[in-house]
Amino acid sequence: MKKSDGFGLIPALVAVAIIAVVAVTGVFVYRHSHKTTNNSSASNTSSNTQSQAADPYAGWKTYKSSVEGFSIRYPSDWQLTDTLDPRDTNTKESVSVQGPNNFTLKYDVYKLNSNSSFGCDGCAYNGVTKLSSSNYGKDLYIVVNSQTVNGQPYQTLSISEYTDIQAQPIKSWPYYTSKSQTGYVVRWSGNYVKPAQAGGVLIYSTYDNFSKQSEVTTAISILQSLSY
Repeated sequence: MKKSDGFGLIPALVAVAIIAVVAVTGVFVYRHSHKTTNNSSASNTSSNTQSQAADPYAGWKTYKSSVEGFSIRYPSDWQLTDTLDPRDTNTKESVSVQGPNNFTLKYDVYKLNSNSSFGCDGCAYNGVTKLSSSNYGKDLYIVVNSQTVNGQPYQTLSISEYTDIQAQPIKSWPYYTSKSQTGYVVRWSGNYVKPAQAGGVLIYSTYDNFSKQSEVTTAISILQSLSY
């Protein structure tokens, strides 16, 4: 009898061991699967977040130059206008993007010669930001300068290869770049366009106020989108 009982105990122990192994394996598989699902979910969330953060120009429109071959992005609520005057034989392309408060960012491809006179007496250098642009081949900068017009401060935002206006081959105001067809230069300038009879570009604010205006910071983002 005792011998028979001993043989009966062994299968029972084996069965218990098998059940234990199956249970431990099940717990391990569940935890691993749950962890993988969580990691996958977290990875997807992180990927979606990075994708959204990667495009600061989502919803913006694109303008591509027919002459210079570059493109820029601009907000859908800013108005883009072809301002080329057919009577102007020195300008090949002229486009304006106007935002709030009559702030206008203007782009021109125009011809200059060494005798051109667009000087700026009393202009003061205020600040510069290096601009990342694709396939330009040279560094570009966003330059802000100011002068006094009729006793009031006047600021201009320009994009240029030059941080010193005197270093330009042609002492033109505002700054310009020279990556264009032979004999032509590219000029970007951002101003507050004064409406009505004066038709000027007067900016009645201090430089600090100018640089903090939302339309000016948006204009800088537009210029940062420049791609050749």
